[in-house]
Amino acid sequence: MTIKLENLEELEDVEEEEGEEAYMAATLEHDIIAGNICTALRIFLRDKDTGRAFGGSAEYHFLQPFAGEPGQKAGKQPDVSFVAKEKLPQRLRSYPDIVPDLVVEVSSPTDREYLIEAKVALYQKYGVKLIWVAHPYSRRVDVYRLVSQLRPQVCMNEDELNGEEVIPGFRLVISQIFDYPPDPDPIPEPRSKVRQEVSEI
Repeated sequence: MTIKLENLEELEDVEEEEGEEAYMAATLEHDIIAGNICTALRIFLRDKDTGRAFGGSAEYHFLQPFAGEPGQKAGKQPDVSFVAKEKLPQRLRSYPDIVPDLVVEVSSPTDREYLIEAKVALYQKYGVKLIWVAHPYSRRVDVYRLVSQLRPQVCMNEDELNGEEVIPGFRLVISQIFDYPPDPDPIPEPRSKVRQEVSEI
């Protein structure tokens, strides 16, 4: 199975359906990782008038409507997200149809590699500029940029996450994200059976 950014309508349904089947509540580790990234972003942004960082409860309704439900857009809840000030809605007590500028996803033991890539491809299809996918088992973060599509930069140990043009000046060392003792009996991250490439379905 291969992925193409221009033809993701079917993958939207697959990602939603398989994601629901494989759903499991977030682990403590998952929450620590997302919390560390969100906290670092909020501290950095506190005295700046550039935008806001949101946790995993924020839902964005920018996807295409569900099949058979015209106008009812599917929601996405990334583990962490950032929205630039000029895109923030006036009514914050809402489920906006805006597209975040930065999305962070923390992989779980049930995530399959091709579904992670499908999720990244969907975000990129709708214009998310910067995506960080954190992998707890390997303690790494894959950085996806809209300009480079599904070719990530792998960051580990003392490498730094960079806010780039999305959040200028922001830096976060990878080891500060995974600032807890390793699991004594870790569950290996699932591997896909087929190598994923950016190509036509």
